[in-house]
Amino acid sequence: MKMMKNLRNGGGASLLNRNSKSFEGIAIVRNCFRDHSGAGGESGSEQRLKGFAQAKTVTPFHASDQDSVVEKTIPDYRIRVNKAFTLAEVLITLAIIGIVAAMTIPTLVSNYQKKQTVVKLKQAYALLQQIMQFSVMENGSPSKWDYDLDNISFINKYFAPYVKIMEITDVYEITSLDGKVHGKNISQVAQLTNGNTLFYLPHINGTVIWLTLIVDLNGKSNPNIVGKDIFVFSFVNDKLTTYDQYWQMDGMSYSRNFLLIPGTSGQCNPKAAGGVIGAGSFCSRLIEMDGWEIKDDYPWD
Repeated sequence: MKMMKNLRNGGGASLLNRNSKSFEGIAIVRNCFRDHSGAGGESGSEQRLKGFAQAKTVTPFHASDQDSVVEKTIPDYRIRVNKAFTLAEVLITLAIIGIVAAMTIPTLVSNYQKKQTVVKLKQAYALLQQIMQFSVMENGSPSKWDYDLDNISFINKYFAPYVKIMEITDVYEITSLDGKVHGKNISQVAQLTNGNTLFYLPHINGTVIWLTLIVDLNGKSNPNIVGKDIFVFSFVNDKLTTYDQYWQMDGMSYSRNFLLIPGTSGQCNPKAAGGVIGAGSFCSRLIEMDGWEIKDDYPWD
């Protein structure tokens, strides 16, 4: 009864539409095998063959088609394994990265610090040359300067007009390469606006004045070590140079080896002695001699 209701309500049309292709195939096959022996004297077999030739082609249904239908209609519940690194592999990789970083980063940082130091040293050298050039033009040769002035008055007269000074402060301790503390014989220093600190030390050798200028590249900030952030310059024979001993005025020259040996003239060596502010006084001259570069045999570390 339910089926009859569906047919009355139009369900039959949809049912026929769904099965029309199936009925058509069945009819074709049935006609192919129907016995037409009476027409033209053809035998049943010949008529069957003729029926096949005239029949509409039917696409064969292969086993592979059945597999594809099953593939499309049945969900794939197979377990899929995603490939990834194991925890052990990740830990080993991180350990290797850590070892390589520990070996290379300190060297990279050291090289960067050396390059920055050289850049600042050259800038300080140029600034000192400018100060001394203008001061000599206005005040004459340093051999004629008034060294009886106190430190503050001396700085204000011979340096302050030619450079921007933030303040004049008491001296702070500086350390030479051999670990000895210096600076106690200097009363005041000039803190420049560019971050440098300017010290000065006059040396009188008879009628010859030898003026030492000391620059701290980063002011009072650490490390405050000669040859690291503190460097020495000399104004001798009306000329500013990297650190020079008084005998250079007699025309003596220095070899690179001399600047590095553990001598008694403030060489750039932690085992040296002497020098205007101890071991490391000659480090500025060594850097200049090396083409403004801190080389591997420089006592940096």
